[in-house]
Amino acid sequence: MINAIPQNWQKVKLGQYAGVLGGFAFSSKLFNTRKVGCPVIKIQNLLENGYVDTNRIEFVDLEKLNKDLTKFELKNGDFLVAMTGATSGKVSILKDKSKTYYLNQRVGKFYIKDKNKLYKQFLYYSVISPYNQYLLYRLADGSAQGNMSSSQIEEILEIYIPNSLDEQNRIISALSSFDDKIEVNNKIAKTLEQMAQNIFKEWFVKFRFPGHEKVKFVDSELGKIPEGWEIKNLSKILQLKHGFAFKSEEFIQERTKFIVLRMGNFQEKGGLQFSDNTVYLKNIDNHLKYILDKEDMVMIFSDITREGRLIGNVGIIPDDENTYILNQRVVKIEHEKKHKYFLLSLFNSKAFHKHCLSRADSATVLNLKNEHIYDYQLALSGNEVLEVFNMIVTPFYKKIENIKKESGELAAMRDLLLPKLMRGEIRV
Repeated sequence: MINAIPQNWQKVKLGQYAGVLGGFAFSSKLFNTRKVGCPVIKIQNLLENGYVDTNRIEFVDLEKLNKDLTKFELKNGDFLVAMTGATSGKVSILKDKSKTYYLNQRVGKFYIKDKNKLYKQFLYYSVISPYNQYLLYRLADGSAQGNMSSSQIEEILEIYIPNSLDEQNRIISALSSFDDKIEVNNKIAKTLEQMAQNIFKEWFVKFRFPGHEKVKFVDSELGKIPEGWEIKNLSKILQLKHGFAFKSEEFIQERTKFIVLRMGNFQEKGGLQFSDNTVYLKNIDNHLKYILDKEDMVMIFSDITREGRLIGNVGIIPDDENTYILNQRVVKIEHEKKHKYFLLSLFNSKAFHKHCLSRADSATVLNLKNEHIYDYQLALSGNEVLEVFNMIVTPFYKKIENIKKESGELAAMRDLLLPKLMRGEIRV
């Protein structure tokens, strides 16, 4: 039972103190990827992890429009909602102090009507609270093509507001301390991943490994490779194990320790997340053969994103108290221990992602087959080079795994506190 509203708090519809602005309908012919003009946030830039992807941005030359688009400007800290399509209801926050972006159609921006009544960041935490997220997704499910309007969002979402801006600020500080630490962790992990990726590229793509100057290079079907290295298909060093075709009625939303690993748990930038799109099982008695071990490597075999941003992405099963069960269209990669970080680096490479895009079939849903992975060719070194590579990159990947585990624990604590703080059940 939800506690009564605390004294000096009020419960209101979002539209009383805030609103949602829909984006501008830029003509598709105006967009370019040459970084000419101003960057525009489109619906595909809203990621599952709650952030806006500013890496794959398209640009528009605003001078050609001859319009005042000031109200569609986006700056650091603005948070957005997908208003149509498969991702309708998804909320993402923009974290970039370096430039001003612009809002495209099909995306809405939350804004404050009276800054003397409500802080923007307090509104953000109110919107991403579990109940309002549920209302957003229910609104999307109940509309044609997942379409939702600004007025619908303003009317259906409810927020609890302390009249005191000081109390709002204390709540913001409590929750943002978790988010700030997670953001720092993400930056560290990204740096470490890039360092490992650079070493992999130097050693196994450019063949500039330690001592390469003294090695003879010979012709191969992939070009010049170091003498003693072999051209092999991935089928020689890994096996793929597919998941179970669960029926949707088997899933429950109530949290248990049995998590079904699905396509929705893969992130566009690589890795896994379980803060969103997570479903559970009551028991796993009939699915024991599909249980995943801690630190297993898994890959997504299907992708509904138009650009194929997920296809072939990989993740590592967390070392926590949960039991993870493999779903269909996700595969477990079985391999020798010595190849773990070599394969992880390979799968995170741009070359492998391009390979997956080129092989995946269907114009709507991209699908990989076993042979698309098995047939991938690469130059494989002897054990000596691989051992040195593992010695160098293993601390990087171990640190990344520890960081991600810590971030997961922080996110879980934040998610536990968030609804209680936003309803005044816990005071700070």
